Amino acid sequence: MLGGLTTPRGIVVDTLGNLLVVQRGVGISVHSLDSNGCVKSTKTLVADTTLNHGIDVNILGNKLVARYVLGR
Repeated sequence: MLGGLTTPRGIVVDTLGNLLVVQRGVGISVHSLDSNGCVKSTKTLVADTTLNHGIDVNILGNKLVARYVLGR
């Protein structure tokens, strides 16, 4: 799977064209893409195992929001 993802729960594209993914049990990872749309690098952006649902970035690209849902 993309960048080693095993339990992705949400995805959003940031203002730089990176994929931001919230993954249950991991947190948020960032995946930069090449000009063909293939992943060229992956790293953990926020290591928080409680995040498991929902991700968004505001239109200015300066605020990232993710949340958790109990029991998931």
